Amino acid sequence: MKNAVNFLILILLCFACTPDAKEMISHAESVWQEYPDSALSILTRIDFPDKLADKEKADYGWITASAHYSSHKSLSTDSLILFALNYYKSKNDSLKLLSSYQLSVLYYALKNDFKSASLLNEEGLSLAKQLNDSIAIAELYFIKSEIESEKEAIKSYHQIKAYDNRFEAAMEYRIALAYGRTGPRDSAIHYFEKSTKTALLKNDREGPHYWRNYGDFLYAIGDKKGALGAMLSAIRYYPEYANSNLYSTIALIYTEEHQIDSAQYFLNQAKKIYQERADKDSPNYLTTNNTILAIQAVIDYAKGGHIDNHQLGRYNDSIAKVITKKQIESQAELKTINLLEHNALQLKIRHRNTQLLMSMLISSFLIVAGVFYIYLRRKKQKLQEAEEKNEALQRLLQDATKSDAEKDNTTNFFKKILLQQLGLIRLVASIPTSQNQELLQQMAQISNDEIPVDSLLVWEDLYPIIDSVYDNFYSNMYSTFKNTLSDKEMQLCCLLCAEFTTKEISVVTQQSVRTIYQRKTTIRQKLQMDEKEDIVSNIRFHSTKKMAN
Repeated sequence: MKNAVNFLILILLCFACTPDAKEMISHAESVWQEYPDSALSILTRIDFPDKLADKEKADYGWITASAHYSSHKSLSTDSLILFALNYYKSKNDSLKLLSSYQLSVLYYALKNDFKSASLLNEEGLSLAKQLNDSIAIAELYFIKSEIESEKEAIKSYHQIKAYDNRFEAAMEYRIALAYGRTGPRDSAIHYFEKSTKTALLKNDREGPHYWRNYGDFLYAIGDKKGALGAMLSAIRYYPEYANSNLYSTIALIYTEEHQIDSAQYFLNQAKKIYQERADKDSPNYLTTNNTILAIQAVIDYAKGGHIDNHQLGRYNDSIAKVITKKQIESQAELKTINLLEHNALQLKIRHRNTQLLMSMLISSFLIVAGVFYIYLRRKKQKLQEAEEKNEALQRLLQDATKSDAEKDNTTNFFKKILLQQLGLIRLVASIPTSQNQELLQQMAQISNDEIPVDSLLVWEDLYPIIDSVYDNFYSNMYSTFKNTLSDKEMQLCCLLCAEFTTKEISVVTQQSVRTIYQRKTTIRQKLQMDEKEDIVSNIRFHSTKKMAN
């Protein structure tokens, strides 16, 4: 009864608290571009998204993957984007379909399935070109460049330039970096110069970054004069973006050129900017400070020679990235928590007010009805079981008292012994009804003058009788299946051999009919029998076969 009540309560709670998945998906879709973390928080409240209807399932996968990509999170768990892709294909939803291609390519790339990623990317490019969507084409080429080798990526960068000139300077810069890593150097220098000039013409705010890295490249290949020229150009063209790192790098180059005064001048400029702009809570604080200190140490040493500052710079940059990532994650978590609480409150106010009262009324009614139903059912079952036991006892007594002419003598004889052996008199006496009093009187009349019934008190004494009456059934069974069947299972087989029905066995063993059926099933499984095969016949067959061998 307790389990049934708990089950009813669980159903009611689910009814009262289940949110409207369709409404939540619609809400998430309306906010994911501006607040991707909030959209993800809303979607996490949907249980079993793979069980949603096709449209909601596709939208769920698309929004989740889009929000992850927008907030720079991994798409490695966004397998539903593949379902969304196929769904939008079937619905010819070109807008969501193009972005689904992009997200699916990224998903496969994160799974290291670059073959599938490349195939989908080509499909997406073909569709984007059919629709003449230059922005989508450029984005797909950009994703393609991320999963290609650097030499192959150069071709994609050129395609991006051709379809979306907003990224002309950025793509020239990327081409320069690719040539810088793979060669030839002349091509790298050519595209570095193009990227810096294009950035000036288009007022690209990343221009100082291009100049700076151009200078780093020239410095790395030994062109110190060119490196100084590139970095000083960054200061001249973008004075507002000149920072401590740029000045300190210039100071390092002058130090290597043994122009110590110039080196100290630019390092002092780096220190000045650092002191004016330094934020001790900023992730760049540690990096900049270490760099300035390291260069100052070199200037103080003033011995000349090539000083490689790249390892220290990369190490400091790695520290800055870790700190930045932690700060972004902390801010995102706080923002997500606040928005989630706000959205949860709104949903609760909207859905719970009307549902609460209905849920309480329905739950109370169902619980009372359920308890009453279970009570009546159990009472009926107990009465039915009592009637069945009485009927089985009546049949046993009738069989045991029949004359030899009415029924086979061996069966009567064994049932007489078993009735006395198993103490059925005590069983019936424990229920002092008028009907049982009559049964007690009938049991008292059961006897056998030829066999000393009083000495047969336990199963060990009944086994010889089984063998005597039923052609060594027990001994043959024990010899054949002693390592397979338990004692209780062999006793059940003996009762079956003596032609006891399931209900009669239930009475004499004081077990439920269901338990007897289950034990018979277990015996069949152990003997590798079909469910419909006769247990006694099977045991006799195998016992005879073993004796013959």
